[in-house]
Amino acid sequence: MNSVFYKNMLDALDDPVFVKDRKHCWIFLNMACCNFWGFPREDLIGKTDFDLFPKEQSEIYWEKDELVFRKRQPVLNIEPQTIDGCVYTISTKKSLYTDPHTGEDYIVGTIRDITDVEEARKALAESEQKFRNLAESSPNMIFMNKNGRVVYVNKKCEDMIGYTKEQFLSRDFNFMDIIAPEYHDCVQEAFQKHAKGEEIPPYDYALHTRDGRRIEAIITTKLIDYEGGKAILGIVTDISAHKMIENALRASEERYRNLVELAPDGIVTLDKKGYVLSVNTAMLEIGGYSNRDFVGKHFSEIPSLFRVDIPEYAKIFTSLISGKTSGGFSTLCGARTTAKHGRRRALDRSNRTEKYEECWQLYATCLNENELRRK
Repeated sequence: MNSVFYKNMLDALDDPVFVKDRKHCWIFLNMACCNFWGFPREDLIGKTDFDLFPKEQSEIYWEKDELVFRKRQPVLNIEPQTIDGCVYTISTKKSLYTDPHTGEDYIVGTIRDITDVEEARKALAESEQKFRNLAESSPNMIFMNKNGRVVYVNKKCEDMIGYTKEQFLSRDFNFMDIIAPEYHDCVQEAFQKHAKGEEIPPYDYALHTRDGRRIEAIITTKLIDYEGGKAILGIVTDISAHKMIENALRASEERYRNLVELAPDGIVTLDKKGYVLSVNTAMLEIGGYSNRDFVGKHFSEIPSLFRVDIPEYAKIFTSLISGKTSGGFSTLCGARTTAKHGRRRALDRSNRTEKYEECWQLYATCLNENELRRK
């Protein structure tokens, strides 16, 4: 096979190929190299990098050439290259070839244009840096879990849970150890759904810190692409204070309900529109009615009230709802009620209304039979 054959074979390659002598002059360039630089072969033969590229770039190329000549080993370098005013990023591999007949050394170089790859890498690096800047300044705990292993935690995780980043990322770290036992099944079910490619809504759970404290939290997770695979991005919000207030309110409401239920006065709780929300036992005993006779009905439909007394109650209720008064005492000194069995009973002068949260409560004390006769 003659030299023409090898020349044609090199010209068939898509990647640029060049050969330099010991003086750094090009003695051969394939067609891909000529096309990439934008010059015909005859204009480049015998020239050096300084004839084509900026001085600062040519000095780097010259230095890498000398490294190959001196160490007699291949050199791979990623470097910028300016061609017709445009800056490309190229990957250049230079190897040494020694002519067996003359003993002269040559550099055989191959070039690959990686501009698009490098731009994508830089964009990814910038995106990751923005994510880290945002995550590290977040008031929430943020983590990434890949294949059951923690691969990223922000500073807030370290501060809240008490482990260092190195401990979190250790292969020996089991993230289930910091999750309250009663939530293990819930978390494992969520991770299994993610493993199947499913998304899940936020849910409540609890964490245990390194020093034994309990953190009530809500977790939001999402599947993301990470290092060639799928990972779970999690954002954990501490809601311990909210839960504490919620539990305190619940306990307070429970104590209040118990007081209302045990009160000797009959008490009816109404919403803003005047519909009955609840009624205590004392009120039911006044007329011998059941919850079904009161709850869900408008106060004007309460069966135990005399129809002639309803306008006065409506007047008081309207005044309270309008904000003209924050509470009031009824002037219904002789207000009456009818028991379910038809017996008439009277309400005491202490009959009154009071506001509780966004509801209104009617209080009534029933007179006994002797007091009713005297009336």
